[in-house]
Amino acid sequence: MQSFRKIYNRMLTAHQESDRKSLISSISSSDRLVAVRGARGIGKTIFLLTYAVRNITARPDQIQYVTMNYLFFAGHSLYDFARKFYQEEGGKILLVDQIYKYAKWRDDLYRIYMDMPNLRVIFSTSSVVTEEELGPELQGRVRIINLQGFSFRQYLNIKYGLHLKSYSLKELMERHEEIAAEVMNQVKPKEDFELYLTEGYYPPVEDNPLSSAKLTKNINMMLEVDVVYVHQVDISYLPKMRELLFQICTQDKPTANVTRFARSIGTSRATIANYLKYLDDAELIRTIYKEGNEYPKKPDQIFPNDTNIAGVMYPHRQSTCMRLKTFLLSQFENAGYQVNVPEKLGADFIVEGEHLFACVDGKTSRFKSEVTYAFSNLLVGHDNCLPIWLFGFLY
Repeated sequence: MQSFRKIYNRMLTAHQESDRKSLISSISSSDRLVAVRGARGIGKTIFLLTYAVRNITARPDQIQYVTMNYLFFAGHSLYDFARKFYQEEGGKILLVDQIYKYAKWRDDLYRIYMDMPNLRVIFSTSSVVTEEELGPELQGRVRIINLQGFSFRQYLNIKYGLHLKSYSLKELMERHEEIAAEVMNQVKPKEDFELYLTEGYYPPVEDNPLSSAKLTKNINMMLEVDVVYVHQVDISYLPKMRELLFQICTQDKPTANVTRFARSIGTSRATIANYLKYLDDAELIRTIYKEGNEYPKKPDQIFPNDTNIAGVMYPHRQSTCMRLKTFLLSQFENAGYQVNVPEKLGADFIVEGEHLFACVDGKTSRFKSEVTYAFSNLLVGHDNCLPIWLFGFLY
């Protein structure tokens, strides 16, 4: 236990604070099992360590961090480790990183829950591990926290040490001119917005933006390790999955033409449907539907998960229009809003079944009163025309 304590203390000394303070604060002392779920590079380890720092009591040894990358767990069970920490050390909070790499994680978590009523376990897992993957014993007992990439607001706060607040969609639509003016008193959003679209979605590493090489490595690890391990995909199929991801990230329109994808990649429509689900679970793409439709039906539109991923797949290849739509969709969904493909022409998205939105790159002479327009070239909006960067303040 002492060797783990030394590693944990070194990590605490070196760690950077997470900008997910509201999420960290939302974890209640009554939450006995908490899953912190997210893609690679999204900041799960930093989240766990920040939680530890903010919950250290008079007895710091009551909190312990471990990762399932430790070879120790190849020959020892998580349950036995937790029991020793609980019974001999008086442990209260066990932080377990990358738990899905431990084969018996479901069984051991359930046994810990049943046998150690005063021990809380907060664990990180891949975005590929969905709620259904928890199994019947853990469903309903685990609180799930989905870590999303940074919003434009969070990016600005980290970069400049600011405390800019977030707004609901209703507030943005009603007070956008006032809010934009308040933000512009502290930052000049135009140049920073372009940087955010390229490098700002993923948390920085040691105060430097996540490099293209590191993001590319994370994408490959998501495919080669997370998707393959969780979904038991034969590794020989990975080239086709990569090719599908590339095609999605470089197409000019969010087309969900499964037949074309299947023909181009040389596989069946059913296999493409499975690959789309795997990529969506891995948070490498986003699939959206017309109202009333959902998985397992074919999606109506497909986007890259975020503009950073699209950028590293083929720099400068994604059209400006697709880039803006990808950004807008990511901010809506990450803020918790339901987004669908509208039936009406002249809008890109319908949000919460009632608000129509369209992205505009430049000028348009075709305004509809029922549509809210997100302009790429506005700093401050007017009427139903908003600067697109302002949607980065939804969370």
